[in-house]
Amino acid sequence: MKASRLLFVLLAVLLVFFWRPAMFFTGGGLVSAGHMVQGFVNGFSRAGHVGTPQELLETVLIDNKTASHVERAVAGPRRKPEVMAVMCMDPRLNSEVILGDSRGYYDVVRLPGSVLSDEMIEAIELAVEEHAVELVLFTTHTDCAMEKVASGHEANRFPGLSNLVHKREEKFEELMRRPAIAERVKSGKLLVKRFKIDTTTGSLLAEEKK
Repeated sequence: MKASRLLFVLLAVLLVFFWRPAMFFTGGGLVSAGHMVQGFVNGFSRAGHVGTPQELLETVLIDNKTASHVERAVAGPRRKPEVMAVMCMDPRLNSEVILGDSRGYYDVVRLPGSVLSDEMIEAIELAVEEHAVELVLFTTHTDCAMEKVASGHEANRFPGLSNLVHKREEKFEELMRRPAIAERVKSGKLLVKRFKIDTTTGSLLAEEKK
């Protein structure tokens, strides 16, 4: 009897202190399991889709139709994301895994090389104003193909993209000078943080100051 009580107390203590990570891991595991089940039924394989572009389109449309039915049936309350994450468009970066979220809490922007254009700078400022975004995560990542192109022999082949990569810091500073961004950062209503993503593990690493 004493052993069972001790076990009960131990489980209660673990639940009090570790319920959040336990539930988080459980939810993530269920999402991953769901993706595996979907992969068995239909969609793309790890080895790559074998077929014509038209067959690829048909697969996309079938998956979209199925997913939209599920969304209408089980969708929860809509919310405006309070966090925006700017990430490179590299397909190795899975935003749901990196951010630990598949619920729509993040507004994820995917850009080649995480390079901000004038239009994107304005869009982020608009999101801060209209969507009440309070945190912007600006990320780059290790082993970035865009950076390799910009600093290698293919720079002449892709001059526009290469120039953008070289201007990444300049464009980021332009973002920080935008009126709504600068005002909210100064007042403490907005936080802009920079990270480098480890492409292999998905970990967020503090980016070294320039």
